[in-house]
Amino acid sequence: AFVKATEYKTEAEKDGKGGYGYDGKGYKQSAEYTWKETGWTQTDKHPVVNVSWNDAKAYCEWATKESKKPIRLLTEAEYEYANRAGSTTRYFTGEDVESLKGYANISDKSLKAKFPTYKTADFDDGEPFSSPVGKYKPNGFGLYDMTGNVWSCCSDVYDGKLYEGRKSGVTDPKANVSSEQKYMVVRGGSWSNDSVDCRGACRGHNEPEYRNSLCGFRVCCALD
Repeated sequence: AFVKATEYKTEAEKDGKGGYGYDGKGYKQSAEYTWKETGWTQTDKHPVVNVSWNDAKAYCEWATKESKKPIRLLTEAEYEYANRAGSTTRYFTGEDVESLKGYANISDKSLKAKFPTYKTADFDDGEPFSSPVGKYKPNGFGLYDMTGNVWSCCSDVYDGKLYEGRKSGVTDPKANVSSEQKYMVVRGGSWSNDSVDCRGACRGHNEPEYRNSLCGFRVCCALD
């Protein structure tokens, strides 16, 4: 709807480099890969991928005008809070990555069949790549795919030392946006990430213009 209304072109489409996808043999960047094409089957129920932080920001600005409600990316503190859903363990399901079985699409046996060298969990979630939203069980807040499936762009600039503030009692730390920003935060892990990257505390980061088929975004909206 956004693209149809605005004729917006994503960065993967504009610069001729494209995003990333699977060609049947390996994972690579190519001009043919955009939000429309990844090399595997996608439906309207799949999360959009091969979009950058800049693309996500443009969508949020359009959606805000259309809905007349403030729609934006989550801060990384909000994302971790929503992901954990009150839990304090490594994953919202427990301490062991195997506890994510049935709850998350991560690096698993399905993916290993495509990429034998990948480190994977011992279970099979049935999806080698991205999966339809809501296919697995939700967390304690009733939210789906907060861990795995695709990384989510957050509104914060990445600051490697920001969360050291936890030791001094800082609550919900948030990085200041500056003209010197280089990376934006991504959270949640993806279908190709193993146990380390799927922890509730894991912090990823990409350049604002970077895109791949492991990363998308989700938004929050004020209810009143």
